[in-house]
Amino acid sequence: MAKNEVDILELHEKMLSMFEQEEKNIETYKEQINTLDQLLAQPHHLHSTLTMLQNATQELRTKIEDIQSNRSKNFYLMEMA
Repeated sequence: MAKNEVDILELHEKMLSMFEQEEKNIETYKEQINTLDQLLAQPHHLHSTLTMLQNATQELRTKIEDIQSNRSKNFYLMEMA
């Protein structure tokens, strides 16, 4: 195989491995949300800091929802079929 050719099976295995790793990280993401929620509960944030914390929290919630519903994984598997 030439150096610039892509091994589809190897790439597929890496993608499945990535989805499995994300599932293992759910508890870590939940802990990060708890930390962010604690920071948000503190008063007197600058507007930019408050927005950053809110955005980070929402991104993590969306990521957890995606992982738990297997939305991205199922989309990937459908595209591979």
